Formats: sequence, C-alpha cells, structure tokens
Amino acid sequence: MPVPHKQLTAEKLAAAITEALKPTSLERAKELAAKISEEKGTDFGAQSFHQTLEVDKLRCSLLPERTAVWRVKRTQIRLSALAAYTLAEKDIVSFTDLKP
Repeated sequence: MPVPHKQLTAEKLAAAITEALKPTSLERAKELAAKISEEKGTDFGAQSFHQTLEVDKLRCSLLPERTAVWRVKRTQIRLSALAAYTLAEKDIVSFTDLKP
C-alpha cells in the first residue's frame, strides 16, 4: 500500500522496499511491464492529438502551404511570415495591425 509522504519513515520505506523485492512482487511487476509494452498508448495519443487539430486554422490565408504566424487584428485573416512581410513591404498592412 502507498505511504503518504508525511507519514514516511525509514522503517516504512525499508518495509516497502523489502515487499517490492519479494519474488511475487517482482513477478507481478514483470507481468505489468509486459502488458504496458504491448499497449500503443503513444500511438493512440498522437493520433488523437492530430485528429483534434484544426489544420485549416493553422494555414496562411494567402499562402495555404505555409503556416500562419500572424493574424490581422479584428479579422480572421491569418498570415505566414512571408505573407506578412510582403504585405508590409508594399504598405498594404502594418505590423501594428498584426497579432501573433
């Protein structure tokens, strides 16, 4: 059984280590390790993460093959660094009008 850290003493720690080193505990740990190694938790986690991403909201509105890093304030226009720089160079947009 777990021991709350405020109640942990040297004797309780020694008893827990002794219990963990018993053959039955070691065998149970091996069984648990085998089950864990068969799981695909990281694969499922990554798949779930990618499924929840709204990829279109990450794209530049002008250059969809590029990732948006700016948004024009008070709009939903998303711009990549290249698009923002190009528009700023042409005085079409000011960097003060952009939000990261």
